[in-house]
Parts: sequence; structure tokens; C-alpha cells
Amino acid sequence: MSKNVVSALLAALIALPMYYMFWSMFHWGFETTQFLTALGIGVATFVITLVVYMLVSRQRQKAV
Repeated sequence: MSKNVVSALLAALIALPMYYMFWSMFHWGFETTQFLTALGIGVATFVITLVVYMLVSRQRQKAV
């Protein structure tokens, strides 16, 4: 998989909870709990995806 595809996938996974946060803010007003939840989901998704990508790339290097 090319780096552009991985970058786009990572951006999309992070953007989903952020989209929910903004949609929720404009519909029901700003709520700190929803903001922190969406932010936490975004950060967790980024970290998990980054760790998986790094593990896969290390396995590829060892295989070659």
C-alpha cells in the first residue's frame, strides 16, 4: 500500500470523530463532554493506526 493511501486512510479515521463533534456542537451547542470524547477518539484512532502501520512496516523490512 502506498504512503498516500495510508495517509488518506489515517486522515479519514481521525476526521470522523471530529466531524461528529462539530455536527453535535452546531445542533445542540457546545458540550465539554462530547468535545473531550470526540478528541479522545480521534487521538486514540491516530495512535492505534500509527502503531499498526509501524508494526506492519517493520515486519515487511524483516521479511525482505
